[in-house]
Amino acid sequence: MIVLKKLEEGHWPDKSQQREVAKHVESLMRGNKAWREESAKKKKEKDEPYQRTLRVKKFLGEGE
Repeated sequence: MIVLKKLEEGHWPDKSQQREVAKHVESLMRGNKAWREESAKKKKEKDEPYQRTLRVKKFLGEGE
């Protein structure tokens, strides 16, 4: 996802802007049924939708 990549590259340096962009990415992912709160796979690191969700959650302030 291009917007997530730009977010991680620091395209939006302001924390509030990052949060707004992350909310938009979350909305897009939920709309495409790509938002995964949990992974059913043994190797969670290979579950791309789950990993993407974790990356977005970090910008939402919900990550580790």
